[in-house]
Amino acid sequence: MLHLAGTLAGIGHWRADFSTGTFEWSEQACSILGFPPDVTVTADLWRSHVHPDDLELYELRIADARRTGRMPQTRLRWTRPDGRVIHVLSASEADGPDRAIGILRDVTTELEIERSLIATRDQARAAERAKAELLAVMSHEVRSPLNGLLNSIESLRRNPSEAQRQPVLQALSEAAVSVMRVVDDMLDFSRVESGRVVIESVNFDLKAVVRTTVDLYNGTAAAKGLGLVAHGLEGEPVIVRGDSARVQQLLSNLVGNAIKFTEHGAVSIGLSPT
Repeated sequence: MLHLAGTLAGIGHWRADFSTGTFEWSEQACSILGFPPDVTVTADLWRSHVHPDDLELYELRIADARRTGRMPQTRLRWTRPDGRVIHVLSASEADGPDRAIGILRDVTTELEIERSLIATRDQARAAERAKAELLAVMSHEVRSPLNGLLNSIESLRRNPSEAQRQPVLQALSEAAVSVMRVVDDMLDFSRVESGRVVIESVNFDLKAVVRTTVDLYNGTAAAKGLGLVAHGLEGEPVIVRGDSARVQQLLSNLVGNAIKFTEHGAVSIGLSPT
């Protein structure tokens, strides 16, 4: 009956005589440890199969068991004769002078499941951190075109002439498009979960992007009494391939910071495509 119970529960039992250094193993214990049922297990044989990194813990637990008559539940790595390393949970109680009876169980699968759950949890936490970081970046990126919108609106409030109004309206439209692109990225949960933003690759006029940036920040620069000038925008369009929205955001961040930290004079943008 004890053998049947041990088999069903996956638990092996053993007896140890520390005075002679010999062990007696149940069939289930031998099966767990990888020994044939008729093997004679000695203390040296047992010790030789304990993982080297766990040998110190094993010696400590054996010493405690001989001193106190009890070995608390202890998990050790065990190298089976076939070379496979398993995790064994064992505990024992005194069974007379210098003798002990104990049980052991293979907990390798349970440990792997636990580690898998921990890894899944850590991945979920990392995804949450990536999402938070991405949203922080997006919120920063949306500020630049929003500032452009506000500046264009402020320029329109000054009731400019028709000739001046058209560039402002164009800048207002392009800033609105930039805001929509960033908002689309923020709402694209597949990108948020992966922690990255997909970069487009399309043809666009680099000079037009620079002109738009200058138009967006003319009002901000003027409010601080600064000049904002751009060089190299004359002549034919410069067609390049890339993500115009990201280039726009990059330029907007650079120009916005330049205006923010400039107290006197002017901010200059030079375009020299090669």
